[in-house]
Amino acid sequence: MRIAFPFNSWSGGFVKSIQNACDKLGHETFMLQEYNADIINKIARRSLLGWQKVHAVHVNEMAYNNDLIRQLVIIKPDIFFNKSGSGLFPETVKIIREKIKCIIICLIGDNPCDPHPKRDKYFAASLQYYDILLNPEPIWNKIIRNLAPKGKVIKFFGGYEPENYFLVDKEIISKEEKLKYTCDVSFTGDSYQSSPEGTYRAGILGQLNDFNVKIWGDIGWTYRFQFYTSLKGSFQGNRLSYEELRKLYSFSTINLNIPSPQIFTSFQPRVFEIAATKGFQIIDHSDELYNIFDENDLVTFKGINDLKNKIDFFKRNEKERNRITDAMYTKVINIYSWEKQIQNVFGIL
Repeated sequence: MRIAFPFNSWSGGFVKSIQNACDKLGHETFMLQEYNADIINKIARRSLLGWQKVHAVHVNEMAYNNDLIRQLVIIKPDIFFNKSGSGLFPETVKIIREKIKCIIICLIGDNPCDPHPKRDKYFAASLQYYDILLNPEPIWNKIIRNLAPKGKVIKFFGGYEPENYFLVDKEIISKEEKLKYTCDVSFTGDSYQSSPEGTYRAGILGQLNDFNVKIWGDIGWTYRFQFYTSLKGSFQGNRLSYEELRKLYSFSTINLNIPSPQIFTSFQPRVFEIAATKGFQIIDHSDELYNIFDENDLVTFKGINDLKNKIDFFKRNEKERNRITDAMYTKVINIYSWEKQIQNVFGIL
């Protein structure tokens, strides 16, 4: 099949992971070019009850959507595979469905009706035109059922890329690198800058004062220092490469896995990525995790006191850590690659 993807700059990289999976499955894929015209703010002023109301409009949005349709007309894909946050107008999705006449799939990465100003403001209105909606968070199903009654919703948690996440040969790692990544607790991920969304991760990590905590992420973590002073000593620097992540997951005693606070009952693919390296992880509690793993073969936490107790216990019990990492590795390695999970989706088609 010919499968087209809109450009998506999200740092999580799920779109590229899905494209790679499709390539491995033998499909012909196309990553559409980003519309790269300069962003020009068109200011429209109008009088409203004596006040001057200012509307800032990115005039390149229309050009981006038109250019995307133009590319699809040339490519003639069988499937258009989108991810929320691509900035497509609802009209654009409708045109793709009716005129390009291809199956439209969307991976939902955020609550479609999240009020955060940086979220895709068009996405919720475009749900009505999708054929398939891949949803990792069952709580969002209420929104999807009401806004996309004709779309088929598939529970989908993503996967890991075997070429990026695999076992590390610890014997060839230098002493300096071992020292760099060794700690009681590690965390790697987005700070969400100054958004209240970032308080969740920072607030949890900022209360682990009794442990050696190391954090890698974006520079926005420095914003949190004023609220949680211990984070200043924990923050190590910017995001890690895949090679560095593999070493961190291997040498950190505990990899703390905290998804976005938008996620209530689900989890993010980082669970699979850490498991594929045989890293030990303590995960923010998720009901859906227990539909995949046996309750004796993973560790989750409910509340900060529970987390502290489990960190204290597992940092002293290597044998139990190894038993759990072995069980999670065995469960993940043959089932939860992106390739296997995308193959399951196409099997439903």
